Amino acid sequence: MLTCFAATVGAEEKVLIEILPTNIDTTTALNFAREALEYRQWTIVKQDAESVHAKISRNLVDAKIHIYQNGNKLVYEDSARGRPKIDHTGRAVPSTTETPSRWIYYLRSDITEKLQAYVAEAAGSAPAATPPTATVASSKPAHPRGNRVQRMKELKEMYDGGLISADEYARKRAQILDEL
Repeated sequence: MLTCFAATVGAEEKVLIEILPTNIDTTTALNFAREALEYRQWTIVKQDAESVHAKISRNLVDAKIHIYQNGNKLVYEDSARGRPKIDHTGRAVPSTTETPSRWIYYLRSDITEKLQAYVAEAAGSAPAATPPTATVASSKPAHPRGNRVQRMKELKEMYDGGLISADEYARKRAQILDEL
């Protein structure tokens, strides 16, 4: 089963993937994380057999992330700071902030997509009754053809809420319209 959400595990440790499929080893999971980070234009600072460290600077936010496996979970620790602001006296004042949640959402989505493809590919060469494959495949919601209006509304809400980029919105919207 592949379950994703942003639950807090410890002080700074947060969950990217709640339950990794049983046929995914640490190296593969971390490679998927690295690929997702690179796709989202994070700079890989360090990668070893245990973890991936990356950073990004966008707009007024400088963020760092450390992704590693903890049991059967893929977890991360992050930190972010805003760029210094100039106060009324002309001094640079450091500002603190959080890593934008949409950045984490995008990483989670990209890693999940890679894991699902990996499990589906493994299922093609394995017997059809493999439990992780069946669970992952069924985790994708089936949308009946009569529900396109609702899907379009949900897609628009996700775009307006900053959960997906303009490119992702346009691609998914076109996909829904192609079903007509």
